[in-house]
Amino acid sequence: MKKNKKIDLNKINDFKYIFWISIAVLIFLNAVIFISGKYLMIPTVVVSCLFILYFSFSKNKIEKSVKIEMLQSLSAFSSGSKTVNTNIPIPMVITDSTGDLLWYNDKARNLIDSSKIAEERNIDELIPGLDFSRIKLQQELLEAKELQELEELDSLESTQKINPESVKKEAIKNIEEKLNNKSLELGDVETRLNAYIDGKYYDIVSCKVMNSETGILQYMIYLYETSFYKEIEERYKNDRAIVCILEVDSYEDLMNELKEDTRPKIQAEIEETINSWAKRTNAMIRKFDKAKYIVVMSNRYFQNVVAKRFEILDTIREIEVESSFPATLSIGVCTNESSYFEMEKTAFSALEIALGRGGDQAAVKTMGEYEFYGGKSKAIEKRNKVKARIIAHAFKPILDESSFVYIMGHQYPDMDAFGAAIGIQKAATDRGKEARIVLEEANQTIISVYNTFKDDAENLFIKPELALQNFRPESDLVVVVDTHRPSFVECPELIKRAERKVVVDHHRRSVDMIDDTLLTYLEPYASSACELVTEMLQYMEKKPSLHKNQANALLAGMVLDTKNFSVQSGVRTFETAALLRRLGADTMVVKEFMQDDIASIVARSNIVANARNFNDYIAISVTDKEIPNPRLIAAQAADLMLTIKGITASFVIVKEGDTICISGRSLKDVNVQLIMEKMGGGGHRNGAGTQISDMSIDEVESLLLEEINNYIKEEEK
Repeated sequence: MKKNKKIDLNKINDFKYIFWISIAVLIFLNAVIFISGKYLMIPTVVVSCLFILYFSFSKNKIEKSVKIEMLQSLSAFSSGSKTVNTNIPIPMVITDSTGDLLWYNDKARNLIDSSKIAEERNIDELIPGLDFSRIKLQQELLEAKELQELEELDSLESTQKINPESVKKEAIKNIEEKLNNKSLELGDVETRLNAYIDGKYYDIVSCKVMNSETGILQYMIYLYETSFYKEIEERYKNDRAIVCILEVDSYEDLMNELKEDTRPKIQAEIEETINSWAKRTNAMIRKFDKAKYIVVMSNRYFQNVVAKRFEILDTIREIEVESSFPATLSIGVCTNESSYFEMEKTAFSALEIALGRGGDQAAVKTMGEYEFYGGKSKAIEKRNKVKARIIAHAFKPILDESSFVYIMGHQYPDMDAFGAAIGIQKAATDRGKEARIVLEEANQTIISVYNTFKDDAENLFIKPELALQNFRPESDLVVVVDTHRPSFVECPELIKRAERKVVVDHHRRSVDMIDDTLLTYLEPYASSACELVTEMLQYMEKKPSLHKNQANALLAGMVLDTKNFSVQSGVRTFETAALLRRLGADTMVVKEFMQDDIASIVARSNIVANARNFNDYIAISVTDKEIPNPRLIAAQAADLMLTIKGITASFVIVKEGDTICISGRSLKDVNVQLIMEKMGGGGHRNGAGTQISDMSIDEVESLLLEEINNYIKEEEK
């Protein structure tokens, strides 16, 4: 092997020092000669010019010499390869394993900082923005991944008594950690990196080779300029169309509450506000219904709308109206689909989600995910019962066409889910259909009301396993109450198999909703699922009738979810409760359903006693002790903590086996649903929760505090 010849880049530097010393001497001599006699100036100037010409010639000669030495460092390549690498039409550089420059072609000359070439050999200094460490780590990652496909480590298992697979995985893990610490974004399988160098964008492709002649480990780095494509990408990103569908919430109810002489003024003000907003965003806007608009804008303006968190929502809400509720707006947005038809369709779906979550918000669909903005107002109660009547009449033929009806609520059902299921079971039997409530077991939350039906349990309830065995997808009906999320139901497999589905729920709509339903009755304004079911029963028969146990179960669900009619209770809530009372519900029996044993009361009191104040108005309590009925106790404790003066939101974290449960409650302006949704849960504006596995209780607490802080920051914007 030939001895490696070191490339002497200091030749240029040494010559530079000689040049400047010589220039200084010439200036001094010219000054002396000028003082001595002007006739000697002409030969002196001639000598100076000849010296400068000589320097330029010598400098080019030295640079050529250095370049030849660099080219000789490629001695492992054939002469043809040298020619190709020298004349390749893209910038190319070669470094050693430390990042010191060994060679570069003519195209790379423009990238190299010529002012540093004499003093500096490190490629990061010569080409700012390249970052050789990324290239080196990338090559290590490639080698580690290639190692997984080799069988050469098999010998390690016998010779060194170690698991070769663990060695490979550990090597990859260590390198990937380094890459993550560097915030390195790997590209496609060709391992392209991105770099911004001297005002231009480049894709960097590299390979590592061993020079067989010199024994030097070399990195060959190719730079493909992508500025043109980057410009096209940015132009597309900025100019692509965004489709928005806008709807004024409860427009008919709002107009009906206004005085006749003020309606035109409010209508004009709402329309002017929306049109002005569209004009500011340079958007196309068309009104296609009394209270609906379609808006198309470019992404560059839409990003500004997002940055201002859809300020149009606040502007509409601030319009002064003489009504019991403010004017509000809901927006559905689609940012990315394959066609305008699909974008419009997706925007309408997003609008439905925004309305299903109570309105006064924007739902933005981006790359398969939804983001929500706004949602500051409470869901507006519908004063008329037209929709309830329509739903009731639509539900009757669905029941009539079904062979068997299966009813279920959410996992670990509460009294609202249980009472609503009892109501639907009554509706089915009134139509002459067999119906069973899918229930694994009666938990402590519902055991008191469940016991009133235990004498007829065989004709009312069915285990999930048996339901799956007997289920006939083409003819049987599945009715889901008090939830609309397929993963939350008592028997998720039954929903997957069902072809005929109905959903009745009062929670704000989530993204993962049960789809392909025959009928969906989702009203977030309602106090409870029991309220919705009772209204349906009222219109399904001319003279509705209930057994006292059924009426008690429905009333108990309403009492539970309204906290004794103090939360989420509107006019229709009290009307429905009055109807149940007339049909035989006993308020004293319902009160007995709500009684707790002494152990539960003590556990609830301990949780409240351990509560701490966060941000002056939020109470948080965490317990890792085993307590009876942890989900129920957590919910009750969260409710009780709201009675503390100055507290408007509360969160309780408890353990239930290997699962961590959080129950959140609020008054006034805090929307606990938004916080719980960020943690994988859901619920109402004033009551929500979530369950988390694979995390410790301390980790869950930290995550909750982080999400609360994020929520507070968002509200302050």
